[in-house]
Amino acid sequence: MSEIDDLRRLVQRTFEFQRSTVIERRVPEKFTDLFPIPPSATLLGSVMRGDETDPEQIAAYLDVPGNADAIKSWFDARMASFGYRPYVPQQSGGSPGGFRHTMRPFGQSRVGGGMYCKGPDAPYYSLSLGGGEDLLQVVLSWHGGDQGWNPCAPQPQHGPPMSEAMRSLPPLDGPPGVMMQSGSSGGSHDMWTSNGQAFTDMPASELRDHFAGQLVAAGCTELGRGGDATTAWGRWKLPENGHETIVTVVAAMPTVRLLQQHTFSLKGQERQKRQMTQSIHHTGWSRFG
Repeated sequence: MSEIDDLRRLVQRTFEFQRSTVIERRVPEKFTDLFPIPPSATLLGSVMRGDETDPEQIAAYLDVPGNADAIKSWFDARMASFGYRPYVPQQSGGSPGGFRHTMRPFGQSRVGGGMYCKGPDAPYYSLSLGGGEDLLQVVLSWHGGDQGWNPCAPQPQHGPPMSEAMRSLPPLDGPPGVMMQSGSSGGSHDMWTSNGQAFTDMPASELRDHFAGQLVAAGCTELGRGGDATTAWGRWKLPENGHETIVTVVAAMPTVRLLQQHTFSLKGQERQKRQMTQSIHHTGWSRFG
């Protein structure tokens, strides 16, 4: 028996223990229609998890020549023909706005991928792109919809209760090629503050203008802006009445920009001001009462 036969037996036993089946150079015949394969791709094989009549997951492993953007666009178009659209993740923790984190853990692929959804109860797909510039290692996985959890289904909101106007504010993305690191955030029902960093030598006013375009596209109305290449700020009214957001950019170091977004309810701010004033008066009278 050859070494390759021994390896096949080892893989078979390992995957049997994991309730999985390895299939060389193809996907299960019953499910071939579920997997769009680029014409120039080499299908190395697939792994099926669960019962073969009703699998939980099937993953196809491919080598695909070309660049990541072109390959991702090809899959986007083909998945759309199946009725699937790219998955847009919900804001984690219920935090409004803030700065989208783009820093990757060490060893994680820089190329990317994504997920595709058709509905809250339908199966979904995940796509992973990795490898070099001219030949990508691609994994396209089909996930059965009945697994107790589906990322395409509405997720429960967590974090402190807050108005829908604040919760609906989208996160801000950095310019192409600029890495961003989200930082601390916190607040209450009436206000929320998020911090972050952008690793770029872009002037503060130019980076502020980049964020401004995203806020306007989200339906916000500009109320004012100021600053220069070192420190810049902008203020916008949210689509819902009585809510505003302020974005500040500080060129703290030559290639680092400190970011802050403060979103608040005008009524909540006035209420907090009254409460603080009453507290000060009460404390003052208490000293002499």
